[in-house]
Amino acid sequence: MRSQTNPSPRPYLRSVARTKTLDAGFLLGVQQPHAKEQLAAQEGVSLDTLVDTTVRDLRDLTWLSIDESTSRDLDQLSVAELLADSATRLRVAITDIDAWVPQGSPLDLHAAGNAVSVFTGVVTYPMLPELLALGRTSLIAGTDRLALVIELIVDPNGTLRSSDVYRALVRNQAQLTYEAAGSWLDGDAAALPDAVDSSAIGEQLRLHEAAVLALRDRRLTAGALDLVRAEVQPIFDDDRIVDMVVVPPNRARTMIEHLMVTVNAAIARFMSASDLPWIARTQAPRDWDALLDLADEHGYALPDEPNRTAFGDFVHHLRTSDPDGFSTLQPTIARMQGSTEDLVMLPGEDPPPHYGLALDGYTRGTAPLRRYADLLVQRLLKAAIAGQPAPYTVAELDDLVEHCRERRRAAETVERDMFKIYGTVLVQERRSELFDATVTNANDYGVWARLDHPPVEGRLARSAASLSRGERIRVRVARTDWERGFVDLTLVP
Repeated sequence: MRSQTNPSPRPYLRSVARTKTLDAGFLLGVQQPHAKEQLAAQEGVSLDTLVDTTVRDLRDLTWLSIDESTSRDLDQLSVAELLADSATRLRVAITDIDAWVPQGSPLDLHAAGNAVSVFTGVVTYPMLPELLALGRTSLIAGTDRLALVIELIVDPNGTLRSSDVYRALVRNQAQLTYEAAGSWLDGDAAALPDAVDSSAIGEQLRLHEAAVLALRDRRLTAGALDLVRAEVQPIFDDDRIVDMVVVPPNRARTMIEHLMVTVNAAIARFMSASDLPWIARTQAPRDWDALLDLADEHGYALPDEPNRTAFGDFVHHLRTSDPDGFSTLQPTIARMQGSTEDLVMLPGEDPPPHYGLALDGYTRGTAPLRRYADLLVQRLLKAAIAGQPAPYTVAELDDLVEHCRERRRAAETVERDMFKIYGTVLVQERRSELFDATVTNANDYGVWARLDHPPVEGRLARSAASLSRGERIRVRVARTDWERGFVDLTLVP
């Protein structure tokens, strides 16, 4: 391992991110032949030329977006309406990327190549050219946009009474951040931007949260695992990393996360009822035998073979019988789940279950600006709405889904490596300091711990072999290797 004196990359992090992204096989900039020409030709295209008689005009509704404060590539809007019988109509608009990036066009080939946006922290490499990602297709405030709308009728008890999908024109009336929307929901009346109608937008936030929490509670009763987790966010001064902070979930983040789950489940239901192939997102237990042992420890009997409903009943039993114990146990249950996987479904096939979300049909189509797989879902959805043949054969979908899976993993590796580098750079000059930490992993390969602040993980010396997961300790930084993102820690008695 390189020594502590290895030069710091603080001024060069953007260059490091670029190199890692290129090494992972991503193309930076528009390199597909004729894609730039296609992009330039769109400059004078009127939105009216993309609209036909099947497109509804919903621009007068009080649409709003809630996203990160730094986000300019906005995929979704939503609007809520209280009905006479106390049900809520939720409409979620997903930007219509396909209208500007037709299948097989140079821009489509460009997007398919990378298949995902790469978020390195210090710089983002978007899947689509910025003129599209941050301009013509982004649902930014005050602009007319073409979208696919998923309409949900939600009863007060969280039952999804019905859903529908159609195309529409929309206009974002209020571009909110998670922090502003969350603060307003927590009672800060001054949290909303001055430019918005605080009375109308406040009512929208109230209606949204009430309906979405009812939907969430119903899924939790069915045995869903909790979704929202704290995220680590790097803080930069220009291109210099100056801190890493844990961003806790707030009410707005929780609301949008659960709303998108419901939307994706509704899309899956719509596609499953069509006569087209589609892309399902599934999750099954990695280790059912371990779940059987866990159930036995808690006096609960699970069937010998994996069963989504039985698993959900077990999770609900644990959550209701011992809420405090369940919060501690949930990470263990989550580790017993396999990773999510995209599968191409044939018409008439029963959709595979998603154990973690307690759903019997799920897809992912709410972020077509950032994920090519979501753009594939959008094209299939538009074909189903119009009663047209599938835009892809099953074999083509299989190949594209596998390509998207490989690119997603490559992007995750780049992002994970960069976050390790940020943490290493932050602590490499702080060997004299003591840090409070929590043991995150302890196995035959070693012991790892995470510092409270900055939230950086490092490996402990072998003398710490007796430690167990979750144990609170105090450590010093012994050595670092920023190029590999390695931090060695020493236990302080």
